[in-house]
Amino acid sequence: MEHAESALRHIPQVEKILQLPEVSLFIPLLGRITVASLVREEISLYREQLKGGSEASNGELVASIVRRCTGKKREKLQRVINGTGVIIHTNLGRSPISSDILKRLASSLSGYCNLELQLDSGRRGKRGGRSGSWAAMTGWSIGPSNFLQVMDSLR
Repeated sequence: MEHAESALRHIPQVEKILQLPEVSLFIPLLGRITVASLVREEISLYREQLKGGSEASNGELVASIVRRCTGKKREKLQRVINGTGVIIHTNLGRSPISSDILKRLASSLSGYCNLELQLDSGRRGKRGGRSGSWAAMTGWSIGPSNFLQVMDSLR
């Protein structure tokens, strides 16, 4: 019991753990709030282990935090190599969009635009207006029949 009480008193503060190099490297990848939350969760589990008589060390606590952060990083969207032989693979999200199309899309949508406004009349357009074609460019379903329309709308 004495060992558990001593170990509980020596659990590092969240901020100290966040400053450790092996933990701080996850902050730019996952965000400070997410990493701090994972640290708090692991400290809570560690505290319960110690109260239950475990001989766990602070090094093991840090290792479990790094494992959790690594697992969380793998959940984020990231580039992968499509080695399946299937060109359009729904489990891989969507077909790649060329950087040229993305630049034109970003240019059109990075400020105010006439998404649901008819410029010739100054009136509101129908709901959805051009959003269907622009949405298609951002990953929604797109068919061969409207792909050229999407391309034309971005010129």
